[in-house]
Parts: sequence; C-alpha cells; structure tokens
Amino acid sequence: MVRKFVTDISAFFGDARFSLEAEKLLQDYELIIGKELQHLKILTRTAPMLGLMGTLIPLGPALMGLSAGNIQTLVSNLVVAFSTTVLGLLVGGVAYAIMLIRRGWYHQDFSDMEYIVEGLE
Repeated sequence: MVRKFVTDISAFFGDARFSLEAEKLLQDYELIIGKELQHLKILTRTAPMLGLMGTLIPLGPALMGLSAGNIQTLVSNLVVAFSTTVLGLLVGGVAYAIMLIRRGWYHQDFSDMEYIVEGLE
C-alpha cells in the first residue's frame, strides 16, 4: 500500500498545493484501510451470533423429542446445536485474529505514509 501511496503522491510533488493534496490523499488512504478491515469486523461480530442462532433453532425440536421420549431426535439435534456454536465461535475467533494482524500492518503502513508526507513538506 505504501508503494501505491508513493506513486500517487508523486503526482503532486512540487505543486503549490502539495500540503493540501497530501493531506487529502492521507485521508483517502485512511478510508481505504477502514474499508479493508470492515469485512473482518462484520465477520467477527456476526459469526458468533449466527452460531448462537444455530444453537437455539435445533433446541426446539430437541426438546420436543425429549418430551416425546425420542432420545435419537434429542441427540441428533443437540449435536447440530453444539456444532454450530463451536463453528460460529471458531470463525469469529479466526476473523478476529486476522483483523488484529491486518490492523497492525495497516497501522504501520499509515505511519510510513505520514512520515513520507512530513519528509516531503
């Protein structure tokens, strides 16, 4: 991302409005970084919710099977219920870890971009 930023900012180098254009370009890149992380933020929050929904939905039929004395229905629905919970938490956890790593990379890139702009002013 820093290479692309250098290419983009080089178009404004030597311009009388360089400082203004550089600040706008930094803001644009900050928005791009936010959009890149947005998908992971959504996945981090929705995956556990969907896992919980996948837990609650089969509990109705599981309880119906229990009340009817059908243990096989109870067991099969509980397996589905707990599997979706684990899957939702796993997906949310992996997405969160990826988001933290990418956020660190983007934070470093943005810091480098700010340093470049300050050095050119």
